[in-house]
Amino acid sequence: MLRFFIVSFVFIVLSLLFLLLYQEFQLRTLTLLTTESKLNGLNILNRDNLLFINEKEVSSYLMKSNPVIKSIKIRKKFPQTMIMQIEDRLPVAKIITGIDNMYIDNDGIILTSNNNYPSFPKIIVSNISIGPNKKADWRVIKALSFINEARKQSIIIEQISADDTSNVFSAITSNGMIILIPYDADPMIKASSLQVIILRFTIVGKNITKLDFRFDKPVVTLSNGEKISSSF
Repeated sequence: MLRFFIVSFVFIVLSLLFLLLYQEFQLRTLTLLTTESKLNGLNILNRDNLLFINEKEVSSYLMKSNPVIKSIKIRKKFPQTMIMQIEDRLPVAKIITGIDNMYIDNDGIILTSNNNYPSFPKIIVSNISIGPNKKADWRVIKALSFINEARKQSIIIEQISADDTSNVFSAITSNGMIILIPYDADPMIKASSLQVIILRFTIVGKNITKLDFRFDKPVVTLSNGEKISSSF
């Protein structure tokens, strides 16, 4: 009988101690370090306890619920505080589809913004379904890839359009040069070739107004109207 009372007493003490500890480490303060005013999915933390929160699982869930988030770092600050440092996706180009202020980040995720970024390169597409927080159409992603590869060669693309009729991208550089690139072209290879061709003609003092990559040998149109097939 005495043994039963001792076991019961120990059980009650341990239970009370657990309840006290549980209350002591109850999540009561959540600090968000982010530029986003709204974060979906935080309800999973309701009445949660710091001792039992799995940071990786919470981070993974919130990122799936908020595609505009690039990464989340979670830090527990005992006894009752959690700090989330959130890296938001940043727009790098504007998509022109008839819907204002639609952007894309470097991972190909479509973003919306109340801000207008006039200095961003423009990607013009039509006849595609596009919505915020989704992965962009392959044509948009490939156009962005060419913009990025050209920038690595110090060539600034201000605008690039996709034409499904001819399966060709038409790009315009900051100095007004027109570049035609087939849909199936490799952006990195074409950007490197573009840099070589521009350098070659610049050395001899000739200005290129148009460069057509649709042929085995790119066709260069000079400012005087002359057309030259260029090998490289």
